[in-house]
Amino acid sequence: MMEDKWQNQAKLGTEIHNVLQILFSKTKKGKLWADILSDTAIGPMQTKRFIDFVKSSGKIKNLSDDRIKEIIDYGQELKQEIRQKYGEKCTFHPEFTVFATLNKEFEGKKGFKVLGRIDLLVVDEDGFPQIIDYKTSPKEYAQFAQPKRLGFTYQLAMYQRMLGQWGLTMRNSEVMVAPIQM
Repeated sequence: MMEDKWQNQAKLGTEIHNVLQILFSKTKKGKLWADILSDTAIGPMQTKRFIDFVKSSGKIKNLSDDRIKEIIDYGQELKQEIRQKYGEKCTFHPEFTVFATLNKEFEGKKGFKVLGRIDLLVVDEDGFPQIIDYKTSPKEYAQFAQPKRLGFTYQLAMYQRMLGQWGLTMRNSEVMVAPIQM
């Protein structure tokens, strides 16, 4: 029973991530979906089409239209917060894959390859990367236990180091956890 609960939460969290991934992706015409949906002239008409598009992706099986709309609204607020913080011309790169080779020895071996996926990499107006990581939970982020939050800190620090190996400098940069209450 408990395992089913955690599996269902994990599936729900994955679907929430998938909606946000699509929301911060570009259309074939190069426009950000989040910008189209926030356009007051056409956005309201496009929301239903976007929900249908998200559902047709095959990545969403358990979310209702109303829940997808809530996630869209959350994503729109997040987009505004990011643009206020990093500039109107910042760029969004959802599900950004990073990898690196570890030079340290681990269990008698060297040269381990590490792969990670940043939920949302934002490049600010000055060209510096900013890491946004979504955390889905039935409780608020402030209620997370300190060891769990510390684990998130290590995860984000690893992403920073991986980006650094590719020459992406994180000057005056911060990582941002975007908590999503389920």
